[in-house]
Amino acid sequence: MKRPPREQIVEVLEQNGGLLRSSAQKMKVSRTALYKWIEADASLAASLDSIREGMIDFAEGKLFKLIQDENPQAIFFYLKTIGRKRGYTEKIETDITTGGQPLPGVQLFDYTKLSDTALREIAAQLPDEPL
Repeated sequence: MKRPPREQIVEVLEQNGGLLRSSAQKMKVSRTALYKWIEADASLAASLDSIREGMIDFAEGKLFKLIQDENPQAIFFYLKTIGRKRGYTEKIETDITTGGQPLPGVQLFDYTKLSDTALREIAAQLPDEPL
C-alpha cells in the first residue's frame, strides 16, 4: 500500500493516543508498515513522540486527580515511583558505581549472556548455605 500523507498518519496516531497497532488497523495497514513509515521519517517520529508525551501528561493529570480524591492506590503508586528518591520503595537499590564508573577492583559480569548449562554449572558450585 502507498503511504498516506504525513498529516493523515499524524491525525490517526493522535486519535489512537500514539498506539501503533490500533492506528495501523484504522489505516488498514500492517503494524510493521506503519512502524517503517515512522522510522523512515524523522518528523513523523517526532510527532509520535509528541503525541505519546501528551498521553503521559494526560495520564499524570488523571493520577493527580485520583491523588486529590485520596485514592490509596494512586497515592501508593505515586510515592513508589516519583517518591522513591525519598525512600518510598519496596526494594533497596544500591549503586556500586562512582560517577557512573565501576568501583576500582570490582568486576561486573553479565550472566544474562551465559547459556542455561553454564548457569547450572555455576549454581552447582555455590555453597548450600549463605556465606
